[in-house]
Amino acid sequence: MGEIAGEVDFSRSYSREYLDFRRDQLPQVHTFYETACRAADKIFPVTPAQTDVQEVSTYIKLAHLEITPQSVFSFAYLTTILAVVLTVIASVLFVNYVILLAGLITAVALLFYLPKLPKRMLVVWRSQASDELVLAILYLTIYMQHTPNLERAVAFVAKHISPPLSIDFMKLLWDVETKTYTSITEAMNDYALTWKDWDPQFVDSLRLIETSLYEGNARRKKEILDQALQVILEGTQDRLLNFAHKLRSPLESLHMLGVVLPVMGLVILPMVAAFMGASIKWYYILLLYNILLPIIVYFIGTEVLATRPAGAKTTDVYHYLRQRYSEPGITIKDIRIPIPAEAFGIIIFLAIASPALYYFYTLAAFSSNIADELFSQIAIFAGIDLIGAIGLGFGFYYYLSVSQMAKVKKRISEIETTFMDSTFQLGERLEEHIPVEIAFERIAETEKSEVANFYKKVVNNIRNLGTNLRDAIFNPRYGAINDYPSTIITSTMQVVVEGSKRSPEITGSSLITISQYLRAVHRVAERMQDLLAETTSSMQMQVKIFVPVIAGIVVGLAVLTISILRSLGQQLGGLETGTAGDAAIGTGLVDIFQIQDMMSPFAFQLIVGIYVLQIGFVLSVLLSGIVYGKDTIEENLEKGTNLILGTIIYVIVASATIILFNWFAAPITTIVS
Repeated sequence: MGEIAGEVDFSRSYSREYLDFRRDQLPQVHTFYETACRAADKIFPVTPAQTDVQEVSTYIKLAHLEITPQSVFSFAYLTTILAVVLTVIASVLFVNYVILLAGLITAVALLFYLPKLPKRMLVVWRSQASDELVLAILYLTIYMQHTPNLERAVAFVAKHISPPLSIDFMKLLWDVETKTYTSITEAMNDYALTWKDWDPQFVDSLRLIETSLYEGNARRKKEILDQALQVILEGTQDRLLNFAHKLRSPLESLHMLGVVLPVMGLVILPMVAAFMGASIKWYYILLLYNILLPIIVYFIGTEVLATRPAGAKTTDVYHYLRQRYSEPGITIKDIRIPIPAEAFGIIIFLAIASPALYYFYTLAAFSSNIADELFSQIAIFAGIDLIGAIGLGFGFYYYLSVSQMAKVKKRISEIETTFMDSTFQLGERLEEHIPVEIAFERIAETEKSEVANFYKKVVNNIRNLGTNLRDAIFNPRYGAINDYPSTIITSTMQVVVEGSKRSPEITGSSLITISQYLRAVHRVAERMQDLLAETTSSMQMQVKIFVPVIAGIVVGLAVLTISILRSLGQQLGGLETGTAGDAAIGTGLVDIFQIQDMMSPFAFQLIVGIYVLQIGFVLSVLLSGIVYGKDTIEENLEKGTNLILGTIIYVIVASATIILFNWFAAPITTIVS
């Protein structure tokens, strides 16, 4: 918050500002990828085609990657060669051609995918940045109303919006300082073109803001700036509505690929494993269900999120609260427990998994035939216990890591709802030529909601501490904004402080514009929620109920099928070792049931259980991204809630189904002594 609260320091070098921004705000995946590309370029330098160089260069520049196109292709080719070498070595060691085939397919996929990774990173970058576009236009228009200086307006935006868009705006200033562009207008024009295919309304709004620079009439200038904000608001609403209408088809495809088809495959897998146990190994199924399918579903989900248009983020308290509550501890029913969420998750895992861990310890220490023991009922329920421990451990970790923040976020969101009314009132007071300090005092007296406490604290700081307006609001020790970590409130107060240096009338006009913006955003958000209600509720049902219930039933059916087929195989084997007459009856039939190669119910349940947790995780990320955009608090809440509920339902359904089906199958499975 200190960075947000600070004034724009134009005496500092933008180059240093940009480098600081880049170092602090870029995700770790950027720096890791850059390091890998540079290393690959030294080990295995390549010279790609000129057309490939030009295409990749654009993505590298827009994604703020400090690498060369040559290093991108060096990394891709070197990784592919290493994948081929490792595949050949593994296939020779294990004498398995399936490994060779899977490895070669993976190598080909890497060869095509890795050169496109800069483009993929740019897509993710722009998807996250789009949530701040409306806010960026708002800040530009407000700043330009009282200070028609585009460079200062861009610096103001860079200081008051979240990454990654803030880095883009700081890069504009850096490019001007390093003489890449002769003026901020030229830099802005080129930057606007990069958004042409992503958000044309954002481009139109930037053009209007630049047009206002050349308008001499104050009233006409304000109309142009208001029009710039109106254009992006209307465009955002139209694109959100269009996104909501088109969302059903990709989500249905995701549901079929990630839920329906895998579940159908799970139903027949026990039969396949029984009759083709020598060919269908358990690790083939693990590779398909726990690695390939989750990765495919995740990438399809991220493609869906990449099409999500610009939103309107108004509350961003995660990073602020992470700094404020940096000491370890979680809060349960307003009781502070000095245990980090990570440690609490580990404790839950160990507490729940201890019976299973003890069982497997004794099994490894004292059993002479572990493979047969894994077919026992105890092993199956021990595996279910492990899934429950993993799911609840991760679920409580995600939930408790943000539960206190979620309460603060909800409180701030409610304050922001009333803040738009108080902002309008404050703007009207200032347009009446009332000094800012007196206007704050009158709002504090008339406002009855919680936001009145903010205005009262500002007034008390000015009266009792004798501070100026900026310190009364933004001082790191006693400023009123410290208890209100809201991007909207913070930036609005910055506008008030900046505008108060010029005239109350300009500040009042800016506040009325902000109030109108907040109302428009609120309407768009409510409309978006209405349109997505059916889709999101369907996804919630899938994650919380449908997937764990179906998977639990499938596990019960698999245990039943494997038990019956194994019993029949043992019985037929007994006939072959009996009398000559009996042998004539059973000879050859036992070969149908490949008991020695049959996958155990324990392994099957473990694969299915992990898949349930993975799909719950991926769909939770997708659901949160669709509704809230990039919001760490909402995402972790969604993951925690869905993992906890989905795990409990899966454990209950799987256990009950196994017990019920075993009771039905008892007459068959107990024939073999």
